[in-house]
Amino acid sequence: MSDKSTSFHQTIDLNASELKEVERATEAFEKHHVIVLRNAFRDSSRLINTREKIKDILSSYAQKEASKRTEAEKNSIKKQQLSLHDLSAHNGHEVDLALDGWVNGNFRPEAVQIISDLLSGGPRINISRTTIRKKEGKESFLLPFHQDARSPSTITPRVLTCWIPMCDVGDNRPGLEIIPVPLDVVLEDDNDESGYRGPKGRIRGPGDDWVMKTYGESAWAPKLQLGDCMIFSGDVLHRSQIMENAEERTSIDVRIFSSTNVPEKYTNDISVELI
Repeated sequence: MSDKSTSFHQTIDLNASELKEVERATEAFEKHHVIVLRNAFRDSSRLINTREKIKDILSSYAQKEASKRTEAEKNSIKKQQLSLHDLSAHNGHEVDLALDGWVNGNFRPEAVQIISDLLSGGPRINISRTTIRKKEGKESFLLPFHQDARSPSTITPRVLTCWIPMCDVGDNRPGLEIIPVPLDVVLEDDNDESGYRGPKGRIRGPGDDWVMKTYGESAWAPKLQLGDCMIFSGDVLHRSQIMENAEERTSIDVRIFSSTNVPEKYTNDISVELI
């Protein structure tokens, strides 16, 4: 990494407990459409409790007789992830996981203010599109570069992804590799690249070779500790960090939008106010 690149990454690496860094969060985000927010949570141990709860729920699914599993449970076992929407519909866990402090009530007030500023007020967590993932082994971390936005309607109005690792990442557990370059468009897919094939087919994206050739000098996979998070807009290219002999990683993908500027596709989704 060059000195220039190091300086560039430092501008988006912020600490929620330091006022001066909080004050420059909006400017940093507008330049790069992503920030790393250290010490974002008041009590990171709550994330550990939720992580263990997730493992227990997935284990309970796996122990059920196959014929008695719901489709949501089968999908969760296959992909080792939990949709809060599915939990709400089939298991009644929505309130437990959404409101018991893993995000709501656990973010530092400074972090909530940053998110509110980025959205121009009224931040809400989209429960329907929030997913908790448990990944094991290096084969689980071949997700290629992609954008969370699949159409311009999730770039404008702005929708934020808040990626929360529920363990330290970057050494033995893969984090996220990001391209901190504002694109403001949804890139075309590279339909000729084999890439990663998930349960529902190939994950769409422009192709890792093209991304690294075009933006490779900006690529960054920051080491994060429990209690840190990464916030980025839907146009930002990102992928799971490539790492040999990876250990298990659990993380939460939270979608946050403004109640004053709701994307059309979110109008019927379940959401709660971020507090």
